[in-house]
Amino acid sequence: MSSWSQKEIRFDSIINYAKENKKASLGEGFMDFVNEFYKNASPEDLSLKLDELYAIAINNWKFISNFKESGTSSKIRIFNPTLEEHGWTSSHTIIQILTKDMPFLIDSITSNLLEDGNTLHMLIHPVLEVSRDGKGKLVAKGGTKDNESVMHIEITAMSDQKELDELSSKLNQVTDFIHASVRDWKSILKQVDETTKNLELAPKSVTRAEVKEAQGFLKWLTQNNFTLLGYREYDHSNKKKPTSSEALGILRNPDVQVLRGPTGLVDISPEIEDFMARDDIMMITKANVKSLVHRVVHLDYVGFKKFDDKGKVISETRFVGLFTSDSYNQRAQNIPYLETKVKAVVERSGFHYNSHDGKALFHILETLPRDELFQIEEEALFQTSIGILHLNLRPECRAFVRRDKFERFVSALVFVPRDLYNSALRSKIEKILCEEFNGELSSRYAQLSNDRIARWHFIIRTKPGEVRNANTDDINRRIAKVAQSWKEYFHEVLVDRWGEEKAIQLFRKYSTAFKPAYQEHFDPRFAVTDVDKMEQLPKKDNIAFNFYREPEDADHVVRLKVYTSQNMIALSDCLPMLENM
Repeated sequence: MSSWSQKEIRFDSIINYAKENKKASLGEGFMDFVNEFYKNASPEDLSLKLDELYAIAINNWKFISNFKESGTSSKIRIFNPTLEEHGWTSSHTIIQILTKDMPFLIDSITSNLLEDGNTLHMLIHPVLEVSRDGKGKLVAKGGTKDNESVMHIEITAMSDQKELDELSSKLNQVTDFIHASVRDWKSILKQVDETTKNLELAPKSVTRAEVKEAQGFLKWLTQNNFTLLGYREYDHSNKKKPTSSEALGILRNPDVQVLRGPTGLVDISPEIEDFMARDDIMMITKANVKSLVHRVVHLDYVGFKKFDDKGKVISETRFVGLFTSDSYNQRAQNIPYLETKVKAVVERSGFHYNSHDGKALFHILETLPRDELFQIEEEALFQTSIGILHLNLRPECRAFVRRDKFERFVSALVFVPRDLYNSALRSKIEKILCEEFNGELSSRYAQLSNDRIARWHFIIRTKPGEVRNANTDDINRRIAKVAQSWKEYFHEVLVDRWGEEKAIQLFRKYSTAFKPAYQEHFDPRFAVTDVDKMEQLPKKDNIAFNFYREPEDADHVVRLKVYTSQNMIALSDCLPMLENM
């Protein structure tokens, strides 16, 4: 059953089955629980047998019957059900989670499960209003009322106990982080306000425009543009060992680090040291760890300098979280900090704002990956955006590479003509970038619009001190080579063999002669040899042969090609002769 139109009938069957089979020991609240548990489930999740759905409901009812928080934010159980112990069997591993209801729960849990390679086969997640006594036991009357989230999730079976323990630990950390970020959210907002006020103490070497821009950006963050997950302040008065003071949200735990140095995760990375030594008062970058809350992507990091009454830098305040979908959908021209970058690039280009080129440049800047726009330096942004503008006029394959100053990653924007955009080419380009920079793919994002060029954004993870000094021109030559179509390469080899005039004649004659199966197995250089053989065929006894080996062939292997331009050669005619050889 998969139709929503049939769900109500199925739901009634579950309720009736539960009424008929309910034992008095389950208590008076059990039927209300069954109703709430399955009320919003999908038709697919209700397709199990009635006795199995009934057993699942009983199992979850018993699971939630006691919940006493004691240093943990959730109750989690992971097991492989058996008929003897749980009342039903399943080919899947079961995850049961009970926690106070709050934002980010479902998307955080499911995102982390999928990120780890699990397949979700069932997901039921009602929110219940419950009453519990002082010992955490469900009660029908009295007690303390609260909304609690119940999750029943089935994933592809895991049999190794170590794997089950690791998953349990991971999900506990996820729910702990959710609780910490939600609990401390208002306190983090207060720190945003304190940071905004403190920027007024910046020294005179910092222009008022810079201060206003940073303050405007902080205000913009709080307008549903940034999900604040953590805050921490570092005292830099002792430059050799900055110390952490107040911390909130996911950074409340001092063992949680989000930055990476040459030796691993650290409190203060070389990038932060560099920021504290510069005149800049604000820094936006990507953390080196992925968020466990909301979306499993690298955390966004926004740092500010903190000043004393005399304008001296005394500490660094850092906010970590995720830019929201609203922030990505806004025009860059309307976002403090980005507005300055965008206008500076357009003004430097010399294009009038309302001219064709000016509008095209604005469009390019607006459609660049927002994270890239936040992090890229103005000079690199100008070179990249002008380069993309030229690609719109003459589409070709080209990469724009930005190496992290501290060798943590390489960001590559790769553009290709729309007709070359496919997964095979993407894989080849990934391989080239990883080889050139001695790194591994961290993430990739695609953009295919109505423009004449398509784009991939690759993030290549690298290790400090081990990054190759790759040349962008060499990279672009390699990309152009792998992006070249079979026919284009065929034409190129024809020109090399016979010169342009004759190559044009042969290309017109043979460009459609080689079918996809041939192109898949033979390099265009082989095709040119075959063309040569075909051109030399006599009119009488119109047949020729070519015995050859490929480099990887064993010594006893010989390959044969048979050429004719007049009649089809039947396998039944040639195979007996080959066998006789």
